[in-house]
Amino acid sequence: MIKKILTTDPSYKQMTMAYNKIEAVLAVGLYICVIVLYLAAGYIGMISGSNLIAIFANVLLAAMVLVIIRIRKQKFSTVGFTLSHFKRSLIIGAVAGLILSICANIIPTILSGGQWMGFDSIPWNFFYMLVIIAFIEELVFRGYIQTRLYGAIKSDAAAVIVGSVLFMGMHIPFQLFNRNDGNLIDFFAANSFWLLTTLVMHLLFNFLYRKYNSLISPTICHFLVNFGSTLFG
Repeated sequence: MIKKILTTDPSYKQMTMAYNKIEAVLAVGLYICVIVLYLAAGYIGMISGSNLIAIFANVLLAAMVLVIIRIRKQKFSTVGFTLSHFKRSLIIGAVAGLILSICANIIPTILSGGQWMGFDSIPWNFFYMLVIIAFIEELVFRGYIQTRLYGAIKSDAAAVIVGSVLFMGMHIPFQLFNRNDGNLIDFFAANSFWLLTTLVMHLLFNFLYRKYNSLISPTICHFLVNFGSTLFG
């Protein structure tokens, strides 16, 4: 039973093992773009008091992935655009996301005195967390960067570990200014536990992605985890 649950879709393994070093170089190049854009978005957001630049950065990154896919003449299914096992993927992502959101976000926030944020903010938070954050991050990272790392790292465990570290690192540039004033030492002192959770989240989201070689499950799980943090505060 456990072995069946942990099984990776055969198409995922076949696809990732076929990638070469060029794909890995492109993935690293895209990751550098992520870091630069998030650093700029964080700094501009800090001085302007608006996160609109972060939305632009994410949309641009998603567009870059789609352009690379077209230039490389690859199928969109190679970044998770598939309806294969749609119902199963949707259910497992929703169940995992609800459990995590309730246990890690909603209950702790309520117990610490958090209040219901009201219905007015729900439509925007729903769209923002689903499309701008969850979908685009899954497309860019689990769909493209993580899968292409296999072009240079053939060891499955090593590729996933490297991906985890990169995903954790991806969150530093923007949050360095969003949560802090740019002071790197203070940022790490205050956010070390949160950074470790992003590393663990990558392991979960990547597991959900490769389970059906699809964006559906990790996107839904990612969305519910983030959306739950906006309901009480």
